[in-house]
Amino acid sequence: MERIDIQAVLKRHKEFWKNNAGTRLRCGQRFDQFPLRGKLRREDIKGIFGPQDLETATLVADYQRCFQSRSVLNGDCLEHVIFAPVIPWMEAIIGCPIYSLGTTGSMQAKPINIEISEISRHFTLTHDSLETNLWFQALCKGTKALAETLGGKFPMGNVIMRGPGDMLGAALGYEQFAIMTMRPAYKHLLHGLLDLCADLWIKVAETQLSLFQPFYGGYCNYFGPWAPGRTIQLQEDMASLMSPTTYKEFLFPYHIKILKAFEFSTFHMHSAYLKIYAWRDLCAEIDTMCFEVSVDPSGPAMEDVLNTLLKINSTCPVIVGINDEHKKEFIERNLYRFNGAVELFNSIDFMRGFSHII
Repeated sequence: MERIDIQAVLKRHKEFWKNNAGTRLRCGQRFDQFPLRGKLRREDIKGIFGPQDLETATLVADYQRCFQSRSVLNGDCLEHVIFAPVIPWMEAIIGCPIYSLGTTGSMQAKPINIEISEISRHFTLTHDSLETNLWFQALCKGTKALAETLGGKFPMGNVIMRGPGDMLGAALGYEQFAIMTMRPAYKHLLHGLLDLCADLWIKVAETQLSLFQPFYGGYCNYFGPWAPGRTIQLQEDMASLMSPTTYKEFLFPYHIKILKAFEFSTFHMHSAYLKIYAWRDLCAEIDTMCFEVSVDPSGPAMEDVLNTLLKINSTCPVIVGINDEHKKEFIERNLYRFNGAVELFNSIDFMRGFSHII
């Protein structure tokens, strides 16, 4: 039986959140961590997918089989459990039709069929009647069942939850949302909707955290680091369709609102769009946070990406998400240049999983 000095592991993670110089963490992501993805691929499940299609008891049993002989350690991080992250949960909760894409092992949200004049009422009703929302109920049921089955051995975290901009972009259509940000007549409407989305996001995240017990007094999130308090991860891919000015006006205030609601937070960014995210301002506003930067296959040269990562790391811890061997080697060679704490989040094996039906 493997003997693990769990307190020594947690001490390093506390040092990570303090951005202590020389703190280096490594962990990996595997395709078999996510049983629902495997089911979608094996059975080539295509078409509309609703909460009634989840089969929670079967899915939780699949999780139990996947994790029954697994160590609590994942490299320098902790193996953690999250419920069905393949589902675009926030888009589903706000009413977007969800489609399974079969052997790709992924899902897609479609825009809501609704007039602009009705969208504010729709989001208000969704916010005010969350407890009766079928997708929200399915998330709570699955999270609670996983906590009862695996929560004693593994830490748990909130599912992947896309931010207010992604939620609104999915509901309206991303291009439609981007166009509306350029028209002053829609400014008040958009801010009201984004504020509702932020409130909804916080409530959904807080509910998940309340459904499982802390692991040694803390929690994990999707990207691996354990934190000695409530921790979440936030992502906002909609920013890639915005200018830095538009991002700062429409999305930044609601990112601040979400991040300030939790003791520890991770903000997910893409290397191709680092100039859009106001990471300096986020660092200045939020006490304890880190940035996860997924290194994209295209975009700025790696040396330019590295220079930005070094600047971020002078203020906050950084998680570098890598799915390419050459980029991994480049970051490894240059780790000595980082002045603060760094985690390497290796998803190379996860991406290979898409090449094989498991």
